[in-house]
Amino acid sequence: MRFIVFIILLLELIQPQLAKSQVIDEIKAYVDSNELILNNGRKLLVERINNKDYQKAKEIYEYLNQEKYKAFHFEEQVYFSLIVNDWDKILILFENYEAGIQNFNFNYHYSYPIAYTLIEMIQEQLDSINIKIKILDIADEDKYILDLYCHLLERDFDVEEYNNKLSYFQKNYKSSKYNNFITNYLPKKIVKTYINFSIGTNNAFPTEKINTDFETNLGFNMSGDFTFDRVFTSIFVMTSNFNSKKRFNAIVNSDTLSFKENDRFLFTEAGLKTGYHLTRNTKIQLVPYILMSYNTLESTLYDNNKDGEEYKIINSFGYGIGAVTELRLITFRYGPYGPSYLGLRLDGGYTFIANHKNGYSGNIPYISLAITWAVGAFDF
Repeated sequence: MRFIVFIILLLELIQPQLAKSQVIDEIKAYVDSNELILNNGRKLLVERINNKDYQKAKEIYEYLNQEKYKAFHFEEQVYFSLIVNDWDKILILFENYEAGIQNFNFNYHYSYPIAYTLIEMIQEQLDSINIKIKILDIADEDKYILDLYCHLLERDFDVEEYNNKLSYFQKNYKSSKYNNFITNYLPKKIVKTYINFSIGTNNAFPTEKINTDFETNLGFNMSGDFTFDRVFTSIFVMTSNFNSKKRFNAIVNSDTLSFKENDRFLFTEAGLKTGYHLTRNTKIQLVPYILMSYNTLESTLYDNNKDGEEYKIINSFGYGIGAVTELRLITFRYGPYGPSYLGLRLDGGYTFIANHKNGYSGNIPYISLAITWAVGAFDF
């Protein structure tokens, strides 16, 4: 009897594990034939386009675009239609565009990626596509919307030209059948923006008593800039070592500190610059600016604040003026992230120190040289 009970209990323990194992095996063995066809079809479509077998590519596209698969989102449909010059299809897509729906109206969201490949193919033959659009026997409104869209696909499209084309279309076709597409899909008027990172060396040239008591060394500077249209904004930090020129004693919290010749003091300035681009040149930029900063100049006797308080000469707000000159050395493009450049930056300015400590006086003129990298629409 005990043996029978033992067998029953053992089966009750094993049965869930067997059922779980069976489910795992079923999942491993399951193949969604539709998804397999869709992904293989998308790969084959790209291959046929690469081989310029557009007839076969159309057959694959039409098969995969039926209700059962809905294999392409809005951009992919437009890109493919451009490649095979199916202008009617593109215009229908533009006219029927619905914001928030087009890119979700397909069945498999994690399918084999083809959009970037299609864009590259379009860009290689964009000159030919634009010529074909110009000679199309269609309404001016249709021709202009095709031209406007193709302008966006250029590798380094001209922002001003796009803005002018968009303004022209909106002015001359106020009741356009493409208004929904214009409003909800195409970019609004584009303001040129770019971000810029720089790193390099700097030197300070203090005045008055600070200059009398200290000599300076080359330091380090780093900044991150953002340019909106012509308005320049920069977050920056500069550091450098000031060495004492003579021996002196100082009192900090009733303690007497003795400094020797060449003892190191650390100067740091961090703050915000804002200015305006004066030049409209793709090679050289000139940007005068004003700045606000926080400045410190103090001894470096201790490893941390717990060991003792440093002797402070500057611990103050600062303000000033300056100018950045930047020479662009190399322009390049990395993937789909827009144009980039490497450049050389010369930055000179003058910081007025609001308050000094321990009887010191003086301001901080400076100059810096840095390597800079930028990305964005910087063709002023």
